[in-house]
Amino acid sequence: MSAEEVGRCGFEPKAYVPRVVEALKGLEHEDKRKRDESVEILKKLETVALAPHGVALVAKLEHPDANVRTAVAATLGRLDGSVLAQHAALLVAKLEHSDADVRRKVKETLASLDAATLAQHGADLVKKLSNSDQDVRVDVVSTLAKLDKGALAQHAAVLVVALKDTSVKVRKAIVTALGKLDAATLVQHASVLVAKLDDPEPIVRTGVRQMLQKIDPEVLAQHGVEIMFETKVDVSERTKVKKPSKGPKKTKKAEE
Repeated sequence: MSAEEVGRCGFEPKAYVPRVVEALKGLEHEDKRKRDESVEILKKLETVALAPHGVALVAKLEHPDANVRTAVAATLGRLDGSVLAQHAALLVAKLEHSDADVRRKVKETLASLDAATLAQHGADLVKKLSNSDQDVRVDVVSTLAKLDKGALAQHAAVLVVALKDTSVKVRKAIVTALGKLDAATLVQHASVLVAKLDDPEPIVRTGVRQMLQKIDPEVLAQHGVEIMFETKVDVSERTKVKKPSKGPKKTKKAEE
């Protein structure tokens, strides 16, 4: 370690372990000033020293002091991806944290993980779509959107059904995630997607139309949907969607 790094941290590498333990213990001190001092020490510690204490750090996200929670969440975000991967399950659980700042940091940290690691926790993420907090649901969908197409496709059915969510923010996030999928996956959910063409939110309707455009028109026709394109002067190409009719209209003669 260079003299500059020693000066910044205030201690030699051999002191790392006791300093980490000391800082973690200090976070529990009843005196807020002492806790704040420990927070400052935590900020200076090198990630290599913090790595072995990942579980302890995650546990501190439940600390009653908001300053401690925020500092710990930021510290976790500094850890190497391979280290964070070991604690991914614990971090996924924290997406339901009551502290919005902690959730934001956790979401950012999870986003730094590779898709393969996140995919291992896809089922746990999907379960959180039932959380009563719309912001939690949005964060969950945004995290799922980080998965590659193959892994995301495994949760497509749940996401498509979740398009009925009462929150516009959640539905927008879901449309963005589903937009990554290919036609082979989307066609399996064509009938449900067609039903969302009546969504009151324009962005959701547009997203659904764009997904339906990926599907072979002949296949869509089996669901009673016809996709047409119209081009107008100075207007970019846009899509018209004909939804299936609810049955032939009754004529007066037929009624008589």
